[in-house]
Amino acid sequence: MTPKPSLNRASPTTREGDDDRREEHRKEQERRKERLRKYRRECARLNDGRRRVYTPWLLIRYRTADLGLRPIPADEAHWVSPDIWVGSSDPSGKAVAGEENFVHARVFNLGKAAAVPTRVDFYWADPSVGLGPANMNLIGTEWVEIEPHTAPDVRCNTAWVPIFVNNGHECLEVNCTNSILDPITHPFEPRQDRHVGQRNITVLPVT
Repeated sequence: MTPKPSLNRASPTTREGDDDRREEHRKEQERRKERLRKYRRECARLNDGRRRVYTPWLLIRYRTADLGLRPIPADEAHWVSPDIWVGSSDPSGKAVAGEENFVHARVFNLGKAAAVPTRVDFYWADPSVGLGPANMNLIGTEWVEIEPHTAPDVRCNTAWVPIFVNNGHECLEVNCTNSILDPITHPFEPRQDRHVGQRNITVLPVT
């Protein structure tokens, strides 16, 4: 009788070696996929950085703790800006009718880019006849450069010679704008626009 040929069967040691190689191959594939994912994430991060544009963010505060959120709530006074004041001959800082006074405004740039150029317009008005654009009287305009995270004192170099109206109760408004990167959107509306500040003041009569 002719003996049957024996079947070639892998030994347990050979099977274990094959399993190890397959597992190592699988792990290497996973490592390659993870490297590819990291590469793609880094490319996306770099591309996002190239697209990011830093801008100025101008603000004239309506109160000391103001961070520029608008509109201002209806129950808060928007006409007491700490960033608008008058230089005059009066020791208490009140405006004096009939003589030269100089209006100042502190303009914040809370952004990450310089506001160049920044236009700052100074106005006075008689509130008894309204505070709309038609009733604003231009005192003067200054052009300044405001660096990031600074708040310079901008002095209107055009003198204001007040007239005594409305028993001396008068209003100052200041508009600021960087027309390219941070433009004003609601001129003469301090409740709506952080670029606008208002300060109601007392004007002393001519002595």
